[in-house]
Amino acid sequence: MNRIEFLRSQIERAKRFAAMLTNIADRERFQRAAGDYQREIDALSAADTTSADTPVPSDAIAAKREADTAAPSNAIAASNDVDAITTNDTGPQKTN
Repeated sequence: MNRIEFLRSQIERAKRFAAMLTNIADRERFQRAAGDYQREIDALSAADTTSADTPVPSDAIAAKREADTAAPSNAIAASNDVDAITTNDTGPQKTN
């Protein structure tokens, strides 16, 4: 169940409780809760349509991903250079 479906179910639930209550203060509280849920749905819906109105071209996304995963050319050159690799000389090793 996504967020909007959940909020819709909560709106219906709050309206049912409000209709059953005889205490005016409690009824108004549930009606305000239903209104709050509806405003959250409206905000989520507005965010969905805003992002859908401004799509990013798929070529731009692919180029960005490729650039993010590519190693810098100087790092590749340094790793291929045997003289650039440093070793840790710990002295003679005992062998059994």
